Amino acid sequence: MTRIRLALAIALALLWSVASAQGDPKVFAFGVYFEPSGVDPHISTDAAATWMANNLYDTLLRYDTTTLADGTVVGTTDFKPWLAESWTVSDDGRTFVFQIRDGVPFHNGDVLTADDVAFSLQRVLTLNFAPAQLLRNCTQPDLISVTGPLEVTVELVTACPFFLNLLVQTPTGSILNKAFVEANGGVQAETINEFLRNNPMGTGPFTWGEREPGVLYQLVAFPDAWSGAPKLDRIDFRFISDLASQYVLMQQGALDAMYNPPIDILEQALVNPALKVLDQQTIGLQTLYMPNKNPPFDDPRVRQAVQYALDQEEIAEAATLGLATPARGAFPSLLPGFTDAYWVYDRDVEKAKQLLADAGFPNGFDTTISYNSGNAQREISAVVAQAQLAEVGIRAEVQAVAWPTFVDGFREGTMPMYVVSGLAAPVPDQFIAQYFTTGSLGPGGNYAYYSNAEVDALTEQLAETTDAGERAAIMDRIQAILMEDMPSAFLYNAVLPYVVRAVVHDWIIYPSGDWFFATVYKD
Repeated sequence: MTRIRLALAIALALLWSVASAQGDPKVFAFGVYFEPSGVDPHISTDAAATWMANNLYDTLLRYDTTTLADGTVVGTTDFKPWLAESWTVSDDGRTFVFQIRDGVPFHNGDVLTADDVAFSLQRVLTLNFAPAQLLRNCTQPDLISVTGPLEVTVELVTACPFFLNLLVQTPTGSILNKAFVEANGGVQAETINEFLRNNPMGTGPFTWGEREPGVLYQLVAFPDAWSGAPKLDRIDFRFISDLASQYVLMQQGALDAMYNPPIDILEQALVNPALKVLDQQTIGLQTLYMPNKNPPFDDPRVRQAVQYALDQEEIAEAATLGLATPARGAFPSLLPGFTDAYWVYDRDVEKAKQLLADAGFPNGFDTTISYNSGNAQREISAVVAQAQLAEVGIRAEVQAVAWPTFVDGFREGTMPMYVVSGLAAPVPDQFIAQYFTTGSLGPGGNYAYYSNAEVDALTEQLAETTDAGERAAIMDRIQAILMEDMPSAFLYNAVLPYVVRAVVHDWIIYPSGDWFFATVYKD
């Protein structure tokens, strides 16, 4: 009885606090079903952590925007100066000199220096977590130096055509306050600083506010931000796991936005004049993973059969109301270097059955498809795939898994099949290294546990190649190999739909999947 009363008290308090923001044009109430793993950008790569860090920290460069014919401002994959006002590159492409913006305040009042910039880039490399994955191939801590009052020079160990693209990304390029870090645990190689994981302090337009696990986390406006004070005073991320409840609160005006709603809610929102739907076309693929280390998926014929059994158009239509486009390769269609020249997997049930028979499964087999609880797109994708696979003899049970258990499962490759998507930067070298090389198996991002020596070698060659034609040829060859090996079944290009109230304006959608809230305002 005590637990019931406590749960009821928490629920009533949540509803009261959400409702208290209703009608306040300076508070943005965002319904979410996830929480960030931490807010130290140099160690965290989960989407929620990156979305928070986007607004707490700044990078040397920032993704640019463009204005469409209808006046809508959208993000691009091009970048512009940000904390770095300008930079120069040597003729051989191996020396970058950055001029740092003067007078940029940190949240604690300190002013950004060249020391902070050099220290931050060195810290990423020293920690050596996922954000350092490609950066460490380009440079080392002792090659990053302060060469002027507001000047930082970075020497590269080899020409890295994607070096600047890495500095745009929040996990790799975020600039921290050197003195603050050193006063709070410092930097130890390959060690998480728990204080910084939970206590961010950057130069971004927002600071970290109240956090109550399972209930609330906040971004609070930093009025002295060098890029201008945010238009909102506060963003409340309200943890409400039930999406139907989120939608009710949206209709009441107690929530201003919800993320990735199920199809029934999306259909209602599309015809509700008080709401609007934003669809974020991203660089990523919704993917049906099959850990290649585990039978029967260690046989490429089985993986090919799975891909032939699937109708991507039907899955994309069901899961996203047609907002997403079907996959036509192992690369997202928005990733530079993508080609559909090697796609041969239009649905062919008889071909799938023959491949299964050739692999020793003339009667198919039993398996499980897992997805994370609450993710409507992945649930529908799994259910539709289940029905399609049954036609070729693959009998799959669909299973919802709580997020922490799900993360452990796909990182360790312990679930037979699982639907996961990831967001990527417009850097093909990084995408290939993360998703398809032996060095990234499991926790590194290669959740298919796919390994091919030629792909490994070509990926290393790509990272050292600057000629555009040669790079295109290497990426073509990698895609041809992937289409033959079929590490996973590729479903559709990832799309992130949001439902927002019509009073919300100027939320700029970026292909990278980043969330930047400084421009957002409410009527």
